[in-house]
Order: sequence, then C-alpha cells, then structure tokens
Amino acid sequence: MPVCCMSAFWCGTITYLCIVFRNNSLTPMNQFLATLRLYSCAGHQTTIGDFIGCHQTTISRILKRVTMAIARTRPRYIVMPQTQMEIISTSTDFYHISRFPKVNGCIDGTHMRLQSPGGADAEVFRNRKGYFSINTQVVGNSNLKIMNIVARWPGSTHDQTVFNNSRIKARFQSNEFEDNVLLG
Repeated sequence: MPVCCMSAFWCGTITYLCIVFRNNSLTPMNQFLATLRLYSCAGHQTTIGDFIGCHQTTISRILKRVTMAIARTRPRYIVMPQTQMEIISTSTDFYHISRFPKVNGCIDGTHMRLQSPGGADAEVFRNRKGYFSINTQVVGNSNLKIMNIVARWPGSTHDQTVFNNSRIKARFQSNEFEDNVLLG
C-alpha cells in the first residue's frame, strides 16, 4: 500500500475512533492503567490525558478516585506477621537468605517527591537534598512484600523521628514480636 494511502487510512481511522469513543467514560481497567502510568513514570496529568483522550481535570479525578480505592485495600495486604507461626516463618525466611537470626523485617526510609504544597508550612516539606517530599518509612519481608508503611511526615523530618513515633516501634518494644528485630 502506498504511503499516501496508509496516511489517509490512519487519519480516517483516528477520526472514526474519535467519533465512536467521544463522550464514553473510561473503563475501570483504563482508569487503573492511567493511574499506574502516572505512578510509574511521574508523568504529567495533561500528557496522560492526551494519550488516552481525556482532559487533565478528568485524569486528576481518576487519579484521586483510584488512589483512594487502592488505599482502602491497605489493611488487607499490608500487614505485619500476626500469629506465632507467621512470626517464625518470617524470621526463618530471613535466616535462609542471609543467616541473620531473629529478623522479622527490614526497615528503611525514602523520600517521596512532591510538588511544593504552598502556604506557610511549605518549607517543612523540603528535605535535606533540597526538594519537597514526604518522608516515608517502609518495612518489608524477605519476599520484598511491604508489611508496614508510614507516609505522613514532611520531608524535613529525620528518619529517627519517623521511627520513634511509629506504631511499629511501640509494637516491637512491647515484645509483640518476641525477641525478633528489624534490620535497618
């Protein structure tokens, strides 16, 4: 097929698809995929919207709705070992990997970049590296599954402060996980 015919075909096809899909809502799967795309590549909402044929404000609403839906599932999937058997299993898995005894999780902090929140308190979100962030603490198991997460402290907050004020520290201090430790 000559190039001129191909371009006419593509233009016609694109025009047809625009007419057919105009005013149709995005399927839940496409909303989820658009949200994952924003998470994974830190893309701009306008660019993602152009890519899937939506306005930036629609993408903003989708992002909020899908993010809230994902957050509501957190208690089902992000949990520390609860029973004696789960605690033993977790520490045994770590022992098989690195020969560290009594490790019930690995803990670390990371800065989740964000735009300046603006306002009088904006500078507390600026971290020591100079960009705005949320200081996030994560505990993972030997299979790289997140078991605990704290994502509420501004970027200027030191990791030790995040840990000292976390429920996970209190749970370890109360011997809930017996004599197991977190590796950090």
